[in-house]
Amino acid sequence: MNDEMQRHIFVAFNQGTMGHTKQFQGIGLGLSLVRVYLDEIKATIDLDSEIGEGSRFKIWIPI
Repeated sequence: MNDEMQRHIFVAFNQGTMGHTKQFQGIGLGLSLVRVYLDEIKATIDLDSEIGEGSRFKIWIPI
């Protein structure tokens, strides 16, 4: 995904594409809920993404 999409990926109801013809359906809550939970337990999440290659999310949970 491009840099603009990466900046907004954890915002509630945000999606990379809009409309009924998009490849994947959903309402854009999943990653925002993950972020809220991780913030509560003082964990972090990092995103590495390349257009056309895919994305990798890394979660760091404190001991």
